Amino acid sequence: MYKSHKADMDMDRVIEEYKAATDEGLVSFAQVVRDEAGARIDKPDNKRYYALGMVSERAADDIEGLTGIDAGGYKRSIKGSSIGHIERRHGPNGKQDHSMADINDYGRIQYVLDNYDSIELTFDQNGKQTFSDEFKDSNSRPAPLVTYRKRIDGMFYVIEAVPNAKVKTLQIVSAYKVAGMGKC
Repeated sequence: MYKSHKADMDMDRVIEEYKAATDEGLVSFAQVVRDEAGARIDKPDNKRYYALGMVSERAADDIEGLTGIDAGGYKRSIKGSSIGHIERRHGPNGKQDHSMADINDYGRIQYVLDNYDSIELTFDQNGKQTFSDEFKDSNSRPAPLVTYRKRIDGMFYVIEAVPNAKVKTLQIVSAYKVAGMGKC
């Protein structure tokens, strides 16, 4: 019983940290894209983006181990088109699910990236490694995708393109949640 109680207390602490880590600027950016997507059928403006934090040393080491790309000193960004993708697949009217219906969860993406439990290469349903259609490296090759996982009672996933390019910026391409015991 003690372990279960301690695990519950630890999860409660993680959930509180997660909620407190909301980036209101990213929430506002996502809301603008959501509002535009509701007003227009076409895709949100691809040129707009929101700058997230720097890639941590831990993440850079893990990314290099997975992809061979040294992401030390890289920053992170999310484009309006990626928010549009998340909205179409996981937003309030998502075709896949509605796991990102709460606009505040966009603002918690950086928390997941800073506190991930695991990171791995991204594979399709056939077990084939996936690459970004949009983001390319300096030689115009598609950037590999990596998936971050963070348990917040359920699981929060963030998928990121890792282009080996002069701009030294990793790009968030998707995010979604899978509910666990109702708290995610």
